[in-house]
Amino acid sequence: MIRIVVTGPESSGKTTLATQLSRHFNCPWIPEYARAFLMKQNGNYVREDLEIILEGQLKSWEKVKGMPLVIYDTDTSVLKVWHEFKYGTNNPVIDLAFSQQKTDLFLLCKPDISYEEDPLRENPNERDELFSLYENLLAPHKTKVRIIDGEGEIRLQKAIDAVAKIVQSPTSRD
Repeated sequence: MIRIVVTGPESSGKTTLATQLSRHFNCPWIPEYARAFLMKQNGNYVREDLEIILEGQLKSWEKVKGMPLVIYDTDTSVLKVWHEFKYGTNNPVIDLAFSQQKTDLFLLCKPDISYEEDPLRENPNERDELFSLYENLLAPHKTKVRIIDGEGEIRLQKAIDAVAKIVQSPTSRD
């Protein structure tokens, strides 16, 4: 099973890219669980809700277990960065989930595209700061990380090329 995670700050094109990659590679994609959760809450949440979101995200991943290739629209890195940014502390449950997560490639979306207003988004002016937090989090990670930047077809092609290299790699996966 090859796991590709699309991650990065809010309004950096994660969902668009995940759906485009899913279509291109004819594989499933797992939507961001936090979005569905927050829509039900009218955007309101507290610190403890991040663990509920984590649980929901992990359960949604079970639905595609055993598929050859899966695109994930966010992962535990988003919850880890978000908890640390918003609350100024680590969360041991989220930290453990991140450390145990198996990922073949992180596509880190740079926030170099226009910000799109959305009632669930909170930090239109901190996207670059948040991007740096993702870079720092993923830098020591053993999993491959590719920064995806640019607009439109250029952005998509960079992501397709990065995923294609992983798909064509002869290493075995579980």
